[in-house]
Amino acid sequence: MIKKIMTVNAAFVCLFGVSIFFFFDSQLDNLLGKFIRVHPSFTGGELAGDFIEAAEENDTLDYTRYTVFKPVTNAKWVDNSEYWQLVLEYKNDLEALESFAIYINFDNIKNYKNYNWDYAIKFSEGQGKIYDSEKNFICKPQLIILEKENQIKIRIPLKDKGLQKILGTKKTWHYLLVNGKPVFTNMNAQPLEADMEEEGKAKDNNSAKEDQAYIKQTKEIFAEAMEGDFDSNSIEENLAFYKKKIEENPEDFISLANYGSNLAKKGGNSSVVKAVILVNESYTYLNKAANLARGKEGEVEVLLNRASVSASVPEQVFAKSESGAEDFVRLASLTDDAEFKAYCYAMACDCYQKCGKTTLAKVALQKSKKVLE
Repeated sequence: MIKKIMTVNAAFVCLFGVSIFFFFDSQLDNLLGKFIRVHPSFTGGELAGDFIEAAEENDTLDYTRYTVFKPVTNAKWVDNSEYWQLVLEYKNDLEALESFAIYINFDNIKNYKNYNWDYAIKFSEGQGKIYDSEKNFICKPQLIILEKENQIKIRIPLKDKGLQKILGTKKTWHYLLVNGKPVFTNMNAQPLEADMEEEGKAKDNNSAKEDQAYIKQTKEIFAEAMEGDFDSNSIEENLAFYKKKIEENPEDFISLANYGSNLAKKGGNSSVVKAVILVNESYTYLNKAANLARGKEGEVEVLLNRASVSASVPEQVFAKSESGAEDFVRLASLTDDAEFKAYCYAMACDCYQKCGKTTLAKVALQKSKKVLE
């Protein structure tokens, strides 16, 4: 059980205490989101299919993601007014991706081994080419390579009459090979199916609501399990208590972490300017504690303090969500408790979402749900 794993004091308080701090920050995001929407023709179109493969390592979130969009027509301010976008995210850096091929079928599921496909996109030596099923060269796709995000956007111009069949296609099936090997583990069993008719926005909204509901429920379960495990002393009393312990032993990483998280909680009850000062100061103690606790008994409590603060403070001010996610992933690797592991991955997902790491967020969510299967 979770209670046997840790004796968390300020981490839990910090998680729920600092969350109200700078609440206007999220309100502003929600307000802007209602009025600002980038037209799909600029971003690649509406979503048709999104596929992720996650590695099984405990302390890393290795991933591959393949996203299929619906065709775009009458696009403005882009090279091709009609195009079809596919996006590939891969595990390492650009140098590791020497070549890849995507085999696509527009009508029926067919066997890749028999090479029954309508079109193939082949990428090597920094260039891409599109071929039909007779292996005739059709055209070159537009490639947008984002090195920092390990991402290649493939935009297929819909000028060829054969390629224009995608405009009336209900479903597409995709086979991916990277450096000659299938990217997805189920590749040999069946291809990836993308629905070109289902309303992508509604599908996205439903999926997002389900994910947020799962994360909320996981947090609530953790809150119930932790109830009564932390003291009810005031923040000032906690600060005085842990400060004395630190003076007695400057390398007492448990006290350092609890002192730091209480500083952050104090910031949550302060003015904006003072809050920024206190939270920044809290990381001096939290970071020192994490460095001292690495690989030692007590690391779970220390990291939970820092991760909880990182998850609670506003991303636009402190930019700590990604480091918080990494702490939660590390925490998941340090425990065999299924409920706590699921909670850590769910929190990692929450943090990755805040800093825009959508693929890592999805992978973390997958891992969280898989733990409880």
